[in-house]
Amino acid sequence: MLAHLTAGASLNPVRWMAGVIRCRFDFDRQVAMRLAEHMGATPDETLARYRRVITSTTKPPFPIVDCRTSGYTIFATRW
Repeated sequence: MLAHLTAGASLNPVRWMAGVIRCRFDFDRQVAMRLAEHMGATPDETLARYRRVITSTTKPPFPIVDCRTSGYTIFATRW
């Protein structure tokens, strides 16, 4: 979860689009690539990476979609 949040706080629209193109519009592959970038070797390292970007105002170009509920909830702002 923290690696996912860290990736989101590290992506601007240009970097997001570059990743989409690099992964040939395979969004699952792009998410896996971004998670691998931000996952630390240990839980403590992942937490440290998250703490470095926690105040970031950078975001992907679209609203965040949260599918943890029974339906989809779209947030207009970030966490």
